[in-house]
Amino acid sequence: MHHGDRRDYLERLIMGLEQTVESMRWEIPYYKPDDIQLRYAKKFLAAAEENLAGAKKELAELLEKEKPKG
Repeated sequence: MHHGDRRDYLERLIMGLEQTVESMRWEIPYYKPDDIQLRYAKKFLAAAEENLAGAKKELAELLEKEKPKG
């Protein structure tokens, strides 16, 4: 995979994860405290946030490598 392809992939991934995180943060308060779905929603949100942070880090590193030297 070329750097440009990977960059495009990461940018799309980040956009999707940002939308997912935003949506989950909005939905979670509507679950009842004893609802099993709340537990899984919180786990899903944590995983999405972790993946988002990793994708942002990888994209930043890739962009740093692509910077012209000199």
